[in-house]
Amino acid sequence: MKKTIYNTLIILLMPVTALTSCLRMGLDELPAYNEAEILDFNFEYRWYDGSTGLGRMYVQELNVSNLTIDSETATVSLDLIVPAASGNFPESERDRAGLENIVGYCDISLAATIAPIGDAPVLGEIGNWSAKDFEYRVCAADGSEKIWRLTINSFNK
Repeated sequence: MKKTIYNTLIILLMPVTALTSCLRMGLDELPAYNEAEILDFNFEYRWYDGSTGLGRMYVQELNVSNLTIDSETATVSLDLIVPAASGNFPESERDRAGLENIVGYCDISLAATIAPIGDAPVLGEIGNWSAKDFEYRVCAADGSEKIWRLTINSFNK
């Protein structure tokens, strides 16, 4: 009988302790970040090799040169170079790498978000970059926005 009462009390008290919080009212509000900057831009080529039966995804980082990021004009310009074939990057895959099938990604301000405008490729996914001129909207944590223009000046193998 005592064991049943004890178990019942534990079951009744568990939800009460689970629903309480350690936070207290009146904590200072932290300021929202107001920066909507692009800090760095990179590209990579990805391919899948299923020839071994196990299947494996490979990634080869492309060389970015002449990277210019101008915060005042909200522009990014760069040149892309496909590195030489070596190791896990065979010549056959190097030949397939092109502006129409690479992945772009970038670093942005803390707590900001980035979204493509118009036909700009989605960052982090294989996309077609052959237009070489794109716009992205960077939204700061405080809601302010900045429209950035990315220009790929050249693509070399």
